[in-house]
Amino acid sequence: METVKTFEKPGSDFEPYVTNMERIYSLQLEKINFMKMRLNNFKVLLKEENDISQKILKMNEMMKDMYENSFHTQSTVMNNFDEEF
Repeated sequence: METVKTFEKPGSDFEPYVTNMERIYSLQLEKINFMKMRLNNFKVLLKEENDISQKILKMNEMMKDMYENSFHTQSTVMNNFDEEF
């Protein structure tokens, strides 16, 4: 606001006002770009976490299937064994 007050005085030079506003906007753009970069990094991390979670879920399903198949195979073998003797 001080910048605007200085500029509004009659006969004041507009150059310092414009220069100051350029500096302020440049700083704001730097902050925005920094936040965009951080957001993008966060997005990458979230995707990695999601990918890992999906892999874990698939592995759990495979383990479950292997266990169930193993149990079924053992039951079949035992049933066949009982039938023979």
